[in-house]
Amino acid sequence: MKTINEMMMEIGEDADLLTRSDLWLEEEKQYFIDLTKTCIDELKSICMALIIKRSLQEKNIVPMQRLLRNAAGGMEDIVIELRKLPDAIKVLQDKRDEIDELFATGNMLVWGQDGYDISTSREIAGI
Repeated sequence: MKTINEMMMEIGEDADLLTRSDLWLEEEKQYFIDLTKTCIDELKSICMALIIKRSLQEKNIVPMQRLLRNAAGGMEDIVIELRKLPDAIKVLQDKRDEIDELFATGNMLVWGQDGYDISTSREIAGI
């Protein structure tokens, strides 16, 4: 068991925390517990996304972010579709406006960064 002097050496520059109320310290502790839990949850999602993406990459499948529109052409929702790269490239050719162009550009940029062979897939798609 550590002595008070050992713990004082360990707390170091944070010794000013000893002058704070127990209530304040408990609130800060809970804040950092919650923050840590949030970080862990987000890290788990990031790691799962990496696992999924690597599996998709082995099959030349891409996650494609796409805008769904209602019958009047208005924005309805944003979805993620999984498609073979040549098929995804074909789908992105159907652009109605600047928003569709932004989605297409964003998707292609990420696929390029992820190492997909976009030029060969364009040829396969007949584009």
